[in-house]
Amino acid sequence: MGIWDPNEWYVTRQGKNKFKENDIVYFMKIGGGLDHEDFYFDISVFISKENYEKILDGTYNIARFLSWEQPIIIYDKDKNIIPLVKGKDDIYEDSHRRFIEKNNLKQSNSINKNNIIMGTGNYNNVKSGNIVSVTGDGGNAWGYFGSAYKKLAPKLVTYTPYAEKYQKLLELRKDSTKIKEYIEYRKQIEDEYIKSYYDIRLKDLDVEELLNTLYEKFGSNIILLCHEEICEFCHRRLIADYIELKTNIHIPEIAVDEKGKVKKLSSIDYKDRLKNLMK
Repeated sequence: MGIWDPNEWYVTRQGKNKFKENDIVYFMKIGGGLDHEDFYFDISVFISKENYEKILDGTYNIARFLSWEQPIIIYDKDKNIIPLVKGKDDIYEDSHRRFIEKNNLKQSNSINKNNIIMGTGNYNNVKSGNIVSVTGDGGNAWGYFGSAYKKLAPKLVTYTPYAEKYQKLLELRKDSTKIKEYIEYRKQIEDEYIKSYYDIRLKDLDVEELLNTLYEKFGSNIILLCHEEICEFCHRRLIADYIELKTNIHIPEIAVDEKGKVKKLSSIDYKDRLKNLMK
């Protein structure tokens, strides 16, 4: 496994940095080698265009590692580690940490947990941004095929009973003489869902670890998406309210148009119902 001289690296594709405005990111082939069966493999990384240029002009230094996730670390003359892609933290293994400690390199502590999740929304009203689905199928049934984090999706044991009872709720909603029955039944099936989702997904969830994982995978200003309309019950708001209860980080329901204009919306609050389960 070998990493070439930076002058020999080459761009295989490029695009806009979703973590930082006005930054171009290269996907670069930086090396290669033969495996134990003599098959050739590529070594590639995502790196901001500006960072690559500073490697070429000697502003940044390179450290090389036997790592698929993080084959290089770059750092400046003051020994500050520079994330390969601006706005996104690198992923370190033991070999990286030993090198960092031995050479007294300084890591950035600039992660602001308040900015990891921008908000929640649904597939219809969020048209742009750093979108991540939290639906079981990743949003495919609603025509979404982007980033997803399915570990926050409800399991079938939670979702199926609610979906079956929801049909009765729809019938009650059509009958203007059964408003009270509708309200009571809606609360009943929502409470059953909330308890099941809490017991399976939230009760043992380390929220700090979740935020770190989301940041490592997707960066900051994430918008968590599901399919339900804002007036309907949805687990994305359970996630948002639970995070707020644990961290005091408020995560609003939002709509985002194609140009990136964000509008905050009024959503259903589930914090009191979650608090009852957390006692």
